[in-house]
Order: sequence, then structure tokens, then C-alpha cells
Amino acid sequence: MIQDDYLLRLIARFQEGMARIAENKRQGDMKKAHHEAGELLNDVFGLHPTFLQTVSEYELQASLRAGKVFNAQKALMMAELLGEHAETMRDSGAEEQVYVPVLITSLSVYIQALLDTRKLRTDEHIQNISALCETLDGYTLPVDVLGKLIDYYEKLGKFSEAENVLYEMLEVDEEGAVERGRNFYEALMTLPDEDLDAGELPRSEVEEGLEMLRERGSSC
Repeated sequence: MIQDDYLLRLIARFQEGMARIAENKRQGDMKKAHHEAGELLNDVFGLHPTFLQTVSEYELQASLRAGKVFNAQKALMMAELLGEHAETMRDSGAEEQVYVPVLITSLSVYIQALLDTRKLRTDEHIQNISALCETLDGYTLPVDVLGKLIDYYEKLGKFSEAENVLYEMLEVDEEGAVERGRNFYEALMTLPDEDLDAGELPRSEVEEGLEMLRERGSSC
């Protein structure tokens, strides 16, 4: 009960802060919106904006857990707020090297929430992740985020998109991607043809991909 009350208070503070950010953006005051987003990050999640780029993935994950239980609702709020913070930084004239890492962190946290909790895989959240991916198109994502994306698309049954991310991963971490890819294709081989076709990756292409990785693996 105490934990539930805490989460409800957290959600209320978050919603109030997001409403203020939206109003500042509506008025065209991006600097004030950016300041508000930073204040809200510190108030709700204890993340001071100055140290955002130095916070590790492990530290973020730890802040979203109560013991061994991952708080997916809290993760969704953090992901949304990190996205707002990055966008207001960009619109206030910040350099790419400042706001892009925050967008990547937002994407990583967002994906983790949906991987953890099936009921959160709603059209709205899936569209939000797609929008983040489009914004980050052209940037090299960290290997751990690419791995999460593969898992995410696999969970959604979007096998062709998962394969596209796997190819990206091969460019930055061939050895790790070969092993990850083998597991991916071998799991797909156990599925019926209709599931593979629905995921736009027919069995013939799965077999080709698996054979390609076996060849690359033998040469690593």
C-alpha cells in the first residue's frame, strides 16, 4: 500500500510537470520548457541534468528497481521525460553531442519497459518508440541498445526489422552479433511458416541468414 501511494504521488508530480512543459512549448518558450524538464528529472527521479551524460545504464536500471522488481511504469515516465529533455535541449540550440545521448537513453529505457511488461506494448508506446528510432536514424547506437531493439522487435513479431538491427550490430560488434544472430535465427526456425511470413522474414531468408552467420563465425 505504501509503495502504491508513493507511485501515485510520483505520477501526479510527473503529470503536473509534463503539463507545465507542454504549456511552455505551446508558448514557444523552449528554454523555460528545457529548464522545467531538468527540474522535473531531478525532482521525480533524482537525476540532475548536469550529470545525465555520465549516468551509466546500470545506475539508471538500479533507480528503476525496488529490490529485484523492475518498475515499468516508472521507466515509462523516465523515458518520456528524457525524450522531452533532449528535444527541448535541441530546440534551445544545444549541440548534437549533448542531446543525442539523452535521446538514446530515452529509447533504451522505453524499450526495457516494454520488454519487461507485455501489457505496456500498446499502439501508443510502440509508435513513440518508432518515432525515437526515426529521430536517431543515422546515428550509431550502443551495442546494448541494439541488442534490446532486436529483442523488442522479436517480441512484437517484427522479424524483418529485428534482422535489420542485427545487420547494424554486425557493423559495430561482429563477434557479439554473430552469436546473438545465431540465437535469433535458431529461435525463428522453431516457428511455423505463417508466423515468419507475418513477420516479413520467410523461412528461406531465415535459413540464408543462419548460414551467413555460421560462415562469418567460422572466420572470426
